Amino acid sequence: MEIGDSLRQAQEHRSRSKKFIKQFFMAVITTGLLVANWWVLYQAMFGGQPTSYWIWPAVISAFWVMSVSFFALINPDRITFFTFNALGLVAYLIIMPKDPYIFFGGAIFFLLSLLFQRRIQDEEKNQLNFSIRRTLSNGLTIITTALLIMVGFLVYTNVKSDFNRNPDEFYRSLGRTAVKGVPYLTQDRSRYNLNQTVDEFFRKQAQEEYPQFNQVSASQQRLLLEQIRQNFQQQFGVNANDNDTLMVAMTEVVTQRLREALGRFERFFPLFFTVLIVALMRTFAFVFNWAVLILSWVFYKILLALKFFRIEKQTVEVEKLDI
Repeated sequence: MEIGDSLRQAQEHRSRSKKFIKQFFMAVITTGLLVANWWVLYQAMFGGQPTSYWIWPAVISAFWVMSVSFFALINPDRITFFTFNALGLVAYLIIMPKDPYIFFGGAIFFLLSLLFQRRIQDEEKNQLNFSIRRTLSNGLTIITTALLIMVGFLVYTNVKSDFNRNPDEFYRSLGRTAVKGVPYLTQDRSRYNLNQTVDEFFRKQAQEEYPQFNQVSASQQRLLLEQIRQNFQQQFGVNANDNDTLMVAMTEVVTQRLREALGRFERFFPLFFTVLIVALMRTFAFVFNWAVLILSWVFYKILLALKFFRIEKQTVEVEKLDI
């Protein structure tokens, strides 16, 4: 009996050791992915990276959601969850700019991520037959919302800082974006070719207003062009350089109009753009959720084949109504 007990205790000890190693390994991977996500997100938001760089925060976030889901499934200890999530929050506060809004966004993300992990565990317990898709599906809304809220506070801080530092460039960016859509709002796109020079644009205007423009002398042409230039300046209040492209001239016109129309609402600009960007990201959140589900299913099958996980049958009690 003593030998049997010793063998059983040794087996239980090895089993606990294997579980601890797997849990620790998954915790390290999860925390590492979260820290990496903070770093690439910082680069995308504050490092002057192109828009295409945003693919990296999206990809790493998907891997992190998958990893933290597996971690929640194999680790029932809530203190461990709290500890490793707290490490992720500390890393977030170290990497990101020091701003109250950024701290608030990180705190909300921290709380919602804990709720997400709790939901994963509850879903797993309530299933008669384990399914990684069913386990993750209902909780993905929580973690997606957490990511969007956190990114929203980062966007707000970034836009507010950029606008306060250089409001003229902010208006100019708006004007440039608006002007790019002008050719698509008119049937005569050649007339509003934004790559043509201002001088070429004025000449086309003169040819339309004065059909005999090409037949008159050079001095008369200069007078007609000067008249059109003055009308342009009086109408829009912008001095256009003949060598500038129409894009540059129209951007200055639209920028000035935007500044006059929206100047009294300047303090709401950061909030407006934050809501706009987050709403746009929320529209495509289903793509992120599906990517997480597919990624999780693939890695679940791989880990199951490698015997990192195992499926075992258990006897459970259920409540039934009786009389």
